[in-house]
Amino acid sequence: GAERFFGYTEEEIIGQNAAILFTPEDRERGAPEQELRTAAAAGRAEDERWHLRKDGSRFWVSGLTMALKDDDENLRGFVKVGRDFTERRQAEETLRKAHAELDSRVKERTHELVTANILLKDEIAERKRVEEDSRKFKFISDNASDAHFLCDHNGRIVYANRVACEQLGYTQEEMLRLTIPELDPVYLHDRVMKFFERAKKERVPPFEAIHKRKDGSIFPVEVTSTYLEFEDKAFLFSAVRDITKRKHAEEALRESEERLRLIFEGIKDYAVYLLDAEGYITSWNEGATRLKGYRAEEIIGQHDSVCFTPEDVARGKPANALAQAAAKGRHEEEQLAVRKDGTRFWANVLLTALRDEEGLLRGFVSFTRDITERRQMEVALRESEEKYRTLFNSNLDGFGYFNLKGEFLDANPAYLTMLGYSFEELKMKIYQDFTPVKWADFEADIVKNQILARGYSDEYEKEYIRKDGTIFPVNIRAWRVDDEAGNPIGMSGIARDITERKRAEHRQVIQHDVTRILAESSALDEAIPQILKAICVGLEWQTCEFWDRDRDANVLRCVANWRAVEDEYAEFVASCFVMTFEQGVGLAGEVWASIEPVWIEDLATYPKFRRGEIAAREGLHTALGLPILLGTDVLGVLSFFSRECRERDEQMIEMLAMIGSQIGQFIE
Repeated sequence: GAERFFGYTEEEIIGQNAAILFTPEDRERGAPEQELRTAAAAGRAEDERWHLRKDGSRFWVSGLTMALKDDDENLRGFVKVGRDFTERRQAEETLRKAHAELDSRVKERTHELVTANILLKDEIAERKRVEEDSRKFKFISDNASDAHFLCDHNGRIVYANRVACEQLGYTQEEMLRLTIPELDPVYLHDRVMKFFERAKKERVPPFEAIHKRKDGSIFPVEVTSTYLEFEDKAFLFSAVRDITKRKHAEEALRESEERLRLIFEGIKDYAVYLLDAEGYITSWNEGATRLKGYRAEEIIGQHDSVCFTPEDVARGKPANALAQAAAKGRHEEEQLAVRKDGTRFWANVLLTALRDEEGLLRGFVSFTRDITERRQMEVALRESEEKYRTLFNSNLDGFGYFNLKGEFLDANPAYLTMLGYSFEELKMKIYQDFTPVKWADFEADIVKNQILARGYSDEYEKEYIRKDGTIFPVNIRAWRVDDEAGNPIGMSGIARDITERKRAEHRQVIQHDVTRILAESSALDEAIPQILKAICVGLEWQTCEFWDRDRDANVLRCVANWRAVEDEYAEFVASCFVMTFEQGVGLAGEVWASIEPVWIEDLATYPKFRRGEIAAREGLHTALGLPILLGTDVLGVLSFFSRECRERDEQMIEMLAMIGSQIGQFIE
């Protein structure tokens, strides 16, 4: 093996120093001698190194040198065993170089990735900032009171906020498929382009335009537009405000001014005139001439104090009235006034301050009404208290008297009966306690602007709440009650229960609606759903059914249903379509058999009703079954159901019976 490894024959190598098998470098370092010393000392020496062949080529040897000793431990020589590991060494060297190259590439790539990561983090941070800004913008925009649009240079909408979608009736997706000309018929494509160019060069002031909703209706808007550039693209951001109310207000103001002018010129029963800021008269209408006796040319330029009594002038009342009106905006009182001829009369005087847009006082307008007759009537009324009390107690309409806090001071028997309270109970309440919440603001406005302002109200309708909780409609007329000095101390009112009148009106409307539906319909299946809805809505039934008579099977089948709320009574409604009724069976069958309406106040007490358990679960109580007749032949049955326990109403039944006959004639 040694000859094959090193290339020496036995004759050539024996006797030579083993150092010739080492490389020159190892020999210079004394590697051969060191190996022997180690083996001699330790008994063995292992190493891996390059060795030389006879031909000078090198190969990698893994060697073991062992010391040879005799029994007395005297060193006799060495023996060396070696293995050629050149291929392994070359593979390791190749692997090392590969590792080194890979390590270099990894470091290089790591540097590139670190750099890219830094750039990516910066990009992500920037993107998050942009997204956050975008989110904030969208939140602010969607919660703005105006519509916001963003369109590109072609006029195509690329963004629209929630208000814009609601204002125009489109969804977000639909909006993003539209262009400006589709929203504003005036702004065609060419005009949009020109507006874009103008907005790019200068700030465009707000302007008014007309927008068109999805349903085709149009409305006025005020538009404020701003030119923007983002990522080398041009956009137009527009804030759009619906000015319909403003336009209506402006029109109403113009109409109001015209009405005031006509009123001022045409009022004959009131003295209406203008004063300057110091109280000197600057205009005078015909009513003032009739009431106070002065012609316009006689009075204009004089001070308003000429219309006061000398006593009031001495007390400084004219100046005080002007000061009160200037401070509070208006001043109203009842006082004795003086005509040109010196006669006196009781007058209601309302003095209102006139200010310009900056709040500067420009003058006053005075409204004077002769209330002499009313004062005389008040005196007469006080003198006839006993007669009034008799009338008060015997009146069939409810009459109540309240202080300004709304507390009851008096009420006639009809009023107590109408509300279901004793007077002792009534005194613990105020009149507002009997008014449903939905009427509170309406009545408060009447009290303020009619009763307290002018002394009485127009007739008006509202609702009352009885002691038992039922609500019913009433007709009201009320007056202000003043003390002898003319100061308001309370109110009185007459209330009439108009329940029956309202019911009659509702029934008349329903009959008219049913007649119209039948006249406009070509077939029963077209008319019945509309008739069911009209009756239920008008008479406040929660659900209703139409049972058609199947002559072949001689049973009633439900072919139509209506309910006030789509998702309510689902089980009850579903059950009607899987049932049939023979004559005399169930509510519909009983109506068929009797050829008469059947009114059930509480379904829980009606054992014939086959859907009683379902009705109880879903809160239905009262039922009405009504035959559809042609002569005495029953063509079908209408059934109505209410969640309230309702007492039998003969007038309602009579009216519905007429409708049943109308439907029967229509079917025929």
